[in-house]
Amino acid sequence: MYFKDKVAIITGAASGIGYAIAKQMAKEQATIIIADINFSQAQQAAENINKNNGGKAFPYEVDVRDSDAVEKLVENTIEQHHRLDYMFNNAGIAIMGEMMEMTLEQWDRLFDINVRGVIYGTHAACNVMKKQGYGHIVNTASLAGIIPSPNLGAYSGTKHAVLGICKSLRIEARAFGVKVSAICPGVIDTPMVTDSEIINEDKLVASREEIRENIQLKPYSVEKAARKIVKGVKKNKAIILITGHAHILSRMYRFFPKLSEMLGHSYHKREKNILAKK
Repeated sequence: MYFKDKVAIITGAASGIGYAIAKQMAKEQATIIIADINFSQAQQAAENINKNNGGKAFPYEVDVRDSDAVEKLVENTIEQHHRLDYMFNNAGIAIMGEMMEMTLEQWDRLFDINVRGVIYGTHAACNVMKKQGYGHIVNTASLAGIIPSPNLGAYSGTKHAVLGICKSLRIEARAFGVKVSAICPGVIDTPMVTDSEIINEDKLVASREEIRENIQLKPYSVEKAARKIVKGVKKNKAIILITGHAHILSRMYRFFPKLSEMLGHSYHKREKNILAKK
């Protein structure tokens, strides 16, 4: 029971990877704060965990774009549970489409949630964990934060930022007994795959189903991903890379960047032919 009596905040925990991680940690009797902008869904997630997983889960409504609200989330957790062992900054969104077609509002929304949300959670947790002398910050990046990702370029930019923050903070925080890890999943079977915003969707010939099929990579089970993430956290891995294709593509880019670029160009060209208006 590695997580027994440990306290963890997980943002974006009402669904997807966050919820799966919460369930996995609850099996080892952790106390989980299910933090999400969708409070009713967070309540349902907490109720399900308390019924079925053996841990303790508490719903909490938070918008990670609000630094004061995130600070209050951490303060309330300390007030009620007297410690913070894990801070999972997991909340995030994706917008699919070419960067040249994106509006500034879409850019701002991506960076407000995916980058500033991580910064706010990391900053609030660091202040507490530094005083405690222990803690583990786990930020959700992506395979898109490692390799070029056509049609996910802006999203990729946010995840490169998260990964860069984690790599440097891991070195700095070690002096205070604080651990830092980055989760880098490939394609996981979550609502992000099915429900993400698509630029100029009304102008596309292809349906959402065709777009999803064109991804070509079979989405990885979110429960299996959560088990590997939790295992990686226990081992204090710097980068927790999830899915076989993520391992292959990241290594290909590392050792054969030109080949990866050519394959990405070919894939992007094929996508444009499928999705372009006729």
